[in-house]
Amino acid sequence: MGREKGLEVKEYLEERLSKGQIEIEIRPDWGQNGKEKYGRWLGVIYVDGVNVNIELVEKGHAEEYQEE
Repeated sequence: MGREKGLEVKEYLEERLSKGQIEIEIRPDWGQNGKEKYGRWLGVIYVDGVNVNIELVEKGHAEEYQEE
């Protein structure tokens, strides 16, 4: 992902997460105790019950995580 695309995603998330009730689900059964191979947390973000992870994929801002 290029810098310009990264900034676009950052702006989208800042706007999306600034409104509503945020919940983050992290499950230890994902990856290595909830983290992927580089040590970053794997989780699902919900705003007012809507899965933001799915929104990001549907809008082309992210790809679905595939464990190697």
